Amino acid sequence: MCLGMVLGKFGDASSKVRAESSAALSFIADAGCIGPSHVAGLLCKPLTKQKNAPKPIAARLALLCELVDRYGVRENTGLSAAGAMGFVKSVNGFAHTSNDVRRGTKELCCSVYKNIGKDVEQYLGSLRPKQLEEYREAFYGGDEEELGEAGEDLENEAPPSSSEGKGGSRGRGRGKKASKESEVGGEGGGEEGQYEDVPDTFTYE
Repeated sequence: MCLGMVLGKFGDASSKVRAESSAALSFIADAGCIGPSHVAGLLCKPLTKQKNAPKPIAARLALLCELVDRYGVRENTGLSAAGAMGFVKSVNGFAHTSNDVRRGTKELCCSVYKNIGKDVEQYLGSLRPKQLEEYREAFYGGDEEELGEAGEDLENEAPPSSSEGKGGSRGRGRGKKASKESEVGGEGGGEEGQYEDVPDTFTYE
């Protein structure tokens, strides 16, 4: 009951009150008699009042992110990857109208990724291709190998025939050269044709 009252302050208009409430729940999560899983389970409960209000949602996301960073994820508890990502889905975190909520959602996803790796992508099915690309960039950074395995390696986006095109370009270059040689060497072509058709003015003593 008391924890619920503290959690209710996440919707307060004062940023100081929200910060103090978050600090109190963070302290309680450290207490051995309660623990992070219980606090996380409370945070992940669906909102009944202020269901789409950005302030309480962003505050919950921030504290969840803090707990995941500090304790990791624990299967079959309130502090699990499924629980955290389930809360994101319940508040429409990926497409929320509030930038604070969307940013908090991405930060939480990054924290979950640090714990379970690429398995986090099973929770990203509702993302648009551009969003998914941004999330993968946030997860894998500049690691081209990771990005390639995730299907976002830019080199893999090049058309397969690009190397053939280069080859074809070189082939066209050779064709132009051969054409010029043919003009100089006459119909015979090749080295012998070139020397057979050289004008007399180019004879050597």
